[in-house]
Amino acid sequence: MSTRKIRGEFGENVICEHLCSNSYKIVSRNYLKKSGEIDIIAVCNESQELVFIEVKTRKFNCLVEGSNSVNYTKQNKIAKTAKIWLAENSGFSGMNVRFDVAVVSVTTDVVPQLLDIEYYENAFEPALW
Repeated sequence: MSTRKIRGEFGENVICEHLCSNSYKIVSRNYLKKSGEIDIIAVCNESQELVFIEVKTRKFNCLVEGSNSVNYTKQNKIAKTAKIWLAENSGFSGMNVRFDVAVVSVTTDVVPQLLDIEYYENAFEPALW
């Protein structure tokens, strides 16, 4: 497995742990369709919202911040994929939907170590929603 893949999986695991410790229930991970991928799908138990979460794992001092890499094109891919997921999972169709972005900063070690988590609720509202 590549270092990049290891780092990405590490970041997603960190965010899943973070979400579970903050009253979220993980519904799905790495949901993949032709339109794109959604890293984590969760339900916020407090607000009863369905949350689609994009996780960006970055090495410390990376030139491109993780939150800046979720551009308009990426947002629309996530939204299209979320619509497909909702169509396939009709039990969630009445819930309010939110799109969050999580940025995980890690060391440059082969086995990454957590440095920081930045979590952005309602990070974007897709134009195609």
